Amino acid sequence: MTARVLIVEDEPIIAMDLSISLTGRGYHVFSASTGREAIRLALQEKPDLILMDIILQGDMDGIEATENIRRDNDIPIVYMTAHTDDATMHKAKATRPYGYLIKPVNEYELYSTMETVISRHAFEQHIRQNEENFRLLVENAGDAIVIVQDLSLIHI
Repeated sequence: MTARVLIVEDEPIIAMDLSISLTGRGYHVFSASTGREAIRLALQEKPDLILMDIILQGDMDGIEATENIRRDNDIPIVYMTAHTDDATMHKAKATRPYGYLIKPVNEYELYSTMETVISRHAFEQHIRQNEENFRLLVENAGDAIVIVQDLSLIHI
């Protein structure tokens, strides 16, 4: 399966360079230059990963866009920014990003981060689904569920 990546970057040359590079690596890429456009595309396209700049065109920065996207969607977001001051880092950290890459981003660091994030997110979704299945099983069981290990009763 080809991973779908939303690039949110207000510098057209950087966005185009990233898009060409990621497309060359087999990713399906689409991009936005504003926070509002990023929210719309995230809802519409359901990407596997969002690469989010913090400073964007328009009235909404990348952190606010991330908060809006994360409110209704389970999409991993990695910040890519030149801003490393403590206030920005603290504000960004509150949105629970999957990563924070400093521009200019090393190509190999970008790809390894992306692959790690996509794999981690898929694993977390699998775990959540298993937990939900187990919860439903226990809640809807008509009979008692008993766990026996090494001939000892573990749980009822």
